[in-house]
Amino acid sequence: MPTTDSKKIEILLFEDKGEDAAQVTKHLDLSKLDFNVSIATRLADGIEQLKTRRFDLALLNLNLPDSCDIDTLHTVMKASQGEAIIVLTDTDDEVLSLKALKLGAQDSINKHCINSEAMRRSILHAIERSNLLTSLEARTEGVQCQATILGDITNQKNAEDATHS
Repeated sequence: MPTTDSKKIEILLFEDKGEDAAQVTKHLDLSKLDFNVSIATRLADGIEQLKTRRFDLALLNLNLPDSCDIDTLHTVMKASQGEAIIVLTDTDDEVLSLKALKLGAQDSINKHCINSEAMRRSILHAIERSNLLTSLEARTEGVQCQATILGDITNQKNAEDATHS
């Protein structure tokens, strides 16, 4: 589960263009967040990092040398260990942004229009939304588990009553 509690935010930036990675990193530096950032220039490299290390957040350019568009998000979500995901786009493509949000990304930002305050707010909100969703999913699973156990106990009790009658 991502966290912002008194530790550095671990960020994986999927970005193949050096100037765009430098721009995003500059805004991260100015955001006053305490973070570590790792950069993956290819989807496959980022997926390997997700398998071997835990991150709080993935900043995801959807167009990488080895993947493009919404398929990139699908692949990262499959490999994710619960990281919050913010999609970075090159344009204000509202349809693509909404599609990414519906699939589970926490936010979508045009990387050419960001500033440090917007970056900070987006990261903190994305991590918090991810934490809330994880907590809600865990509670839902707990309720479903309790309902299954109660159902099993009821079935067992009914079977015992039928045997003794």
